[in-house]
Parts: sequence; C-alpha cells; structure tokens
Amino acid sequence: MTNGALETLILSYKPLAKPEKVLFLNAQWHAHIEKTNLTAIQAFKPYYDHFARNGINNLHSMFAQNDPVQSFDTALILAAKNLTEFQYDLACALTSLKPGGTVICAADNKAGAGRLKNIMNAAGLDIRAEISKNKARACIAQKPAQVRNDLIQEWLKNGAIHLNEKTGFFSQAGIYGWEKIDRGSALLAAACRAHCMGVGADFGCGYGYLSKKILEGSDKISALTLIDADARAVMCAEKNMEGHHIKPQTNWADLTRREAVQVVRYDFIVMNPPFHEGKILDIGAGLSFIDTAAHALKKNGHLWMVANVHLPYENKLSGLFSRVELVVKKDGFKVFRAVKNTS
Repeated sequence: MTNGALETLILSYKPLAKPEKVLFLNAQWHAHIEKTNLTAIQAFKPYYDHFARNGINNLHSMFAQNDPVQSFDTALILAAKNLTEFQYDLACALTSLKPGGTVICAADNKAGAGRLKNIMNAAGLDIRAEISKNKARACIAQKPAQVRNDLIQEWLKNGAIHLNEKTGFFSQAGIYGWEKIDRGSALLAAACRAHCMGVGADFGCGYGYLSKKILEGSDKISALTLIDADARAVMCAEKNMEGHHIKPQTNWADLTRREAVQVVRYDFIVMNPPFHEGKILDIGAGLSFIDTAAHALKKNGHLWMVANVHLPYENKLSGLFSRVELVVKKDGFKVFRAVKNTS
C-alpha cells in the first residue's frame, strides 16, 4: 500500500541541496532517502527493522532529549495523526535544528494534513512552500533565530512519557489507547487473572494495563514477559510494573514473526491483539499473534485472548489448539481460552 504522506515528504526533500545532517522523526524507509548523515527515529519495530535491513546505522527507537541541541541542518517529520504526538515530534525537531535549518512535515489529507501549517506557524516557523500530492500535503519551513520556546517546552512535556491522571498509568501520546483503559483488556483481565500461574507473557502489552491487573490478581505467577512492537509502550510498561512480587521482563519485538519469541515456553499467554493498520481493518496481525502464541506455549499451555465480536479468529484458534472455549461475550467483545495441543 502506497504511503502518500511519505511519498510527498520525500518529494519535498529531494530538491534540497544535500545537508550535512538530517533528522527523520517517525521515520519510514524510502528508497530515495539520502542515507548519508541520516539519523532516523522510529519506535515501531517492523519499520525500525526495515531501516536496519537497508543499512541505516544511526537508528534509534526513541528521541533522546539530552542529545546535542541545534546540530541538524534538516528535520523531516512524517506527521502522526495524534495531535499531541505530532506536536511532540515537531518540538523535538526544533530543539535539534540549527537556526536557519529546514523542517519538512507531511501528512495524509485524511490524517491531519490541513492542520500542518497552523501548528508550524504557532511554533514560530516561517512556511516557505507547500506541496499537495499523493492525497497528502507537505509544508517546508525554515527555523528562525527565535521560535516559541514556551510552546515548544509545553509540547515536549505533554508528549513525553508521564503519569496519566485519568488512568493512573504511565503512558505517552502515540501508544495505542494511551489515554484510556481499553474495555477489551479490562474484560480479559477480569476473566483470566485468577487462572494465570507459572511462566507467562503478555503479547502486545501496550503500556502494561493487562499485565498489572493479572499480577494483582494472582500470586502464582513466577515470571512474566511483556512484549510489544512499540518501544514507547515497552518503556511505559516497565515503569508501570514496578512494585510487584516479581520483576517482569520486557521485550521490544514484532510478534507477527515467530522468531520474536525466544526459546522459553510459556505456561500462559494473554493478549489483546491489534486489528488495524491505520484506519483499515486488518486481522493479519491478530492471526500472526495467534500463530506465534501457539509456537511459544508449552504443551497444555493456555492462551487467553480478547477480540471484538465481529473479528473472525475462531478458525485459526481451532486449527492450532486442541480446545477452544468462549469464556465471555459481552459489550461487543469476546474472550477465548485456548489450550495447546498435547500431542
């Protein structure tokens, strides 16, 4: 699937004279990106791995605010749909750019393209050009000698990892469901927490809500690994897991790939798998999660899974597990318990 925002961002970048240092935030690989002196920031493991396979060495999962400031000539931003996340990325870029440096932001027309100019202007940027193509828009600006430092600091604070007062969990803008308690995860936790024991894992852990609840509900868990493809979620989960009778492990990995799970075989796995790629319904990730879970469980191991009622996971579960039970069907969700084949 073509990414119109990425294509338009690269189209806007190509006419520039080759800058000495380029920062790419929310980076996605493109064959025409200039590799030389590129620093790429990408928290999503599949996109990160795509960069790594193409020989980008200066690659990071998260932006470090203690990096040298005002050292980049150009900043590229593939604007996130989430406003707070985009403002945070723009603030990070502006703290990293030299005065007079160029910043290019791009977004799909249906994912925030119309607000790019206003947000960049609010930060004090001088918009030099706009490009509308591929059902997306890019804005090219120059960093002036004086920017809105008060607003930039506010954006940095709002977009960084912090304790969310509504949920009581550490989270960060851009993580799935970062400002709420997911109703499906809450239903799953209530159904399974008394039954989890031994060595377990939370597949697609997010900021750690489900793991925290099952640890609170069972003292028979001897080890727990939280796994997610979003590095920010993993870092938040680590903070949210403090203070329990065991110290859970975390792993930044792409669970759509079997090799994401190490040799350990689990007694139980809990999961609320993703089912969207942007706005598009895509159960492929959930099907792959099920496959990886079946591979990772011990014989007689249990998979506890929640999904929206309309998502067709039953055939996949029945094909890989000896017993599949619908435990709860409520409020638009269904919870399954599946037992791994003992043969």
